[in-house]
Amino acid sequence: MSEYTYPSIKATRKNGSERFLNAEINETLADYWAWAHSDIISNSERGRFAEYLVSLAMNCADGVSDSWSAYDILSPESIKVEVKASAYLQTWAQKELSTILFSIRQSHAYDYETNLLDEEIKRQSDVYVFCVETCKDQSIVDPLDLDQWRFYPVATRILNENFGDRKTLTLNTLEKLGIAPCIFSELRNEILRQYKINIG
Repeated sequence: MSEYTYPSIKATRKNGSERFLNAEINETLADYWAWAHSDIISNSERGRFAEYLVSLAMNCADGVSDSWSAYDILSPESIKVEVKASAYLQTWAQKELSTILFSIRQSHAYDYETNLLDEEIKRQSDVYVFCVETCKDQSIVDPLDLDQWRFYPVATRILNENFGDRKTLTLNTLEKLGIAPCIFSELRNEILRQYKINIG
């Protein structure tokens, strides 16, 4: 018997047709999604959108995003993937294009089933995927256009060996390390290749 009176709640995948209960309104869950998540250019939505793209590439976008996991994606091959996203264009007024910057901060893993933090602080994934929305023209920027994205998969082992407890990483630093970008159709194979590097 569990020691928790209220154990963790497992999310179930919705299809968007679900309706609100006990109110005379016609809107569905899909209407909420459109209201809440249409601004996929925004800084706040970009990260989750990039996680979905990587999940599509890894053939594991059929479930439900796990907000509390120590890493963003668990592939069918049991590869733990951390996804970070950045872009040159933002939704706010800009005097210049944004610098591409990613977090590589170490963390304590959180187990939401036990509500406990792991004592060890480290990078939790096997592979990081740094995603860049590369468009620099406001008139054509569209995150749904996968030609506008470039992906930089990197074995976590490489980050640990080169950057220790460093908290952030610029695109320039990543490229100086010799990490080359790939397009969406190449992403799965590159993640698998970096995973092999990670496990040695």
